[in-house]
Amino acid sequence: MPTHCPRCQSKNISKSKRRGLFESLVFKLIHVRPYRCQSCDLRFFRWADPHVHSVSHIAATSTRSDFQGAMSPLSEGENAVDEALMGQKYLQESQESQVLQRRYPAGSF
Repeated sequence: MPTHCPRCQSKNISKSKRRGLFESLVFKLIHVRPYRCQSCDLRFFRWADPHVHSVSHIAATSTRSDFQGAMSPLSEGENAVDEALMGQKYLQESQESQVLQRRYPAGSF
């Protein structure tokens, strides 16, 4: 991110929303993005910072088995509702599967 405004030298700047087709497509392809000075309201363009993916400590040090008992960010009540709905869906799918198996037994094709 640029460090200061080219007009007033203020460090109070932020990313600005891209406007129009040209900014949305062309500038995005060449990695140029708009910024706005919060002090003097100047809108200017700079090369976009490269997007760097950081690896979280959990992902870097944990294995898949560590997440077996992990809770969803939902509350316990919402998890219970999700589990009940998933159980109903499984039951419905298994009943549909049984009907199909009766209609079309294995080896009938």
